[in-house]
Amino acid sequence: MNAVILAAGMGRRLRSITYAIPKPLLPLAGGTLLDYLLARLTQAGIGAVALVVREAARWREHIPDTVTLLEQQAPWTLAQALSTAREVAPVDAPLLILHGDNLVDADLTPLPLAMTQASVGVVLIGEEDKTQGSTGLYWLPAQALDLIARYPEVDDLADLWPLLEQAGFHLMALPLKGRRFNVNTLEDYLQAHRYVLTHWPSFAPLAVWPGTLDPETRTWVAYNAVVEESALEEVAVGPGAAVVKSHLKRCIIAPGTPVYGAQAEDRVFFSV
Repeated sequence: MNAVILAAGMGRRLRSITYAIPKPLLPLAGGTLLDYLLARLTQAGIGAVALVVREAARWREHIPDTVTLLEQQAPWTLAQALSTAREVAPVDAPLLILHGDNLVDADLTPLPLAMTQASVGVVLIGEEDKTQGSTGLYWLPAQALDLIARYPEVDDLADLWPLLEQAGFHLMALPLKGRRFNVNTLEDYLQAHRYVLTHWPSFAPLAVWPGTLDPETRTWVAYNAVVEESALEEVAVGPGAAVVKSHLKRCIIAPGTPVYGAQAEDRVFFSV
């Protein structure tokens, strides 16, 4: 079974963070958004994974050698990304598609069976995913991807489903228990960060970065991070920045950031 992660978006609502780092590579406790998506796929027994990106050379050092890179060309729309994914779409089975700016806390093992029962389907995780247009996880056959390729300017999933239904594709909905975060804004990012810290047992087996969690303060500190003394609330600090003599609350400190003088809660510190 093949899967593709869409990761060529601009991340405009998370500027200026995404000037320096693509959204799927945003750090959380234990790994990036992409790390956790890949781990969820591995957990479900899905090993053939491709990544749709822009500027492929920028990505290679951040992903396993087993992941295939597909370089999207303009326009930078959802339909064009799905058209790019046709390169790895099986002839005789649907292709699983995940949006790379999503954090998923759900057991995906029912997916392989569900994908044999319907050629088109959406995964609705938890109470937040109530409509087929809000999901970031679905599967499509090659024929549907060929149809979508005729509409390269479409950039909203909700606009694609009617096109498929008119063409005779029947949609299956697969509800799963759990939670899914679509990380579009800084607040989304901070909420996802808090969720990982408060649900660490679900993420600890999937973590790729060594570190420790203090359950009382919900603080995860990377193995080789240096934190000394710091009052910022709901802030993400990007690479190259320094935080000195501040109080940190619900903060994400990106790789390589020196932090001095911290009193904090619900936070993540990284050093690479």
